Amino acid sequence: KEAARQELRQAKKEVQTEKLKGAATTAATNIAESVGSFFGSNKVKTLERENKNLHERVSELQEEARQREQQQAKHIQEITDAYELRHRKLSEFTDFVKRYFPYVEKLIPTINFLRERLGFNDDIIRRLCTFKDVPIKGKLHSSEFNQGFETQRAVCSIKEKRMKMESSISRLMEYHI
Repeated sequence: KEAARQELRQAKKEVQTEKLKGAATTAATNIAESVGSFFGSNKVKTLERENKNLHERVSELQEEARQREQQQAKHIQEITDAYELRHRKLSEFTDFVKRYFPYVEKLIPTINFLRERLGFNDDIIRRLCTFKDVPIKGKLHSSEFNQGFETQRAVCSIKEKRMKMESSISRLMEYHI
């Protein structure tokens, strides 16, 4: 996108330069014609040819700039359409999940807590999200209490209480989120 804008700016600069060259050539032609009439020179014809060529080049560059502007507008529209389509599909999916799995939205803070505060990995969190008890052994760390807990037979679970999700680890502590 930025490259297209840069090319467009460059093309516009070239058009402006060619216009200035054309104006200078026209002025030179006019001067040469008046001087040429005194000396009968072929230089006037040469300058007229150059002037015509420069005008043609300016027209070509203007057409290129117009085409680049159209291409850029088309490209921007394609990107916008793709973004809107993706956003619409994501919204539809989110609405679907909220409608058929209303507990998912309530689980998100609990999942973040288990991952960030207790250091649970994705496998354990996935099993907990099935609302089954998950046996845990090893060392758990609580950033809330800034200490670790050693466990051999703890059982972790997620239950819904009072319209909120609650995670608990038996034999250790209970967290309300």
